[in-house]
Amino acid sequence: MPARGCEGFRKDPRLVARSRVRVARGMNRNGRRVPTELVGFCRNRLLNRLCRPPLLPLRPLIAEDIPEALTLASEAYSPGLQEACLRTLREHETALRSSLSDGRRLFVHRHSTQLVAVCGLHTYSWGPADISWLSWFFIAPRFQRTFFPAQVFASLIFEARRLGLRAIYVETPSPASSYSEVFSYLARVGFLHQATLPDYYEPGVDLCISKLDFRGADAP
Repeated sequence: MPARGCEGFRKDPRLVARSRVRVARGMNRNGRRVPTELVGFCRNRLLNRLCRPPLLPLRPLIAEDIPEALTLASEAYSPGLQEACLRTLREHETALRSSLSDGRRLFVHRHSTQLVAVCGLHTYSWGPADISWLSWFFIAPRFQRTFFPAQVFASLIFEARRLGLRAIYVETPSPASSYSEVFSYLARVGFLHQATLPDYYEPGVDLCISKLDFRGADAP
């Protein structure tokens, strides 16, 4: 078997995942904290690997995509999230048709002719222009348990850096049940937990805020 670092050697994906979580948390393989400068260096290397030119082409969502996007959202989201997502998409459609900006940059990806992914960024009008929040991100159900969502996400991060953003924030419910995989993935790609707002959504369901900082990473 080739030595570590040689071409052709395939690392155990479980070890790679654990390593990325440790880097995101600022720990070494023994679970100890490492100097801040080294943490930043490791995170920037991870971010540069994530933000290589996208594997999947994304294009800006246009008003004509909205009907398909509404259908896809209904299929991809649970009933609890559908209402908010559909309302947001309709508001975005109104802004597009009126040549107005609601602060959202939404992107789509098509497989053949079918719309299979919608993702985007939201820059608040009252906030810094180089800071965005992760907007809606939904994938056709038949692609959800594949590498496809990770490829779409990497393409979105590439777009964010190409737009000159300084950082991206994401808000998610507390890391319980169905959201445990989301938190694990965010940590693996370099997001750091910033704050928790207790009982934000309802009693017992907190709002967690994470951040992906692009400062120090190579330009895309």
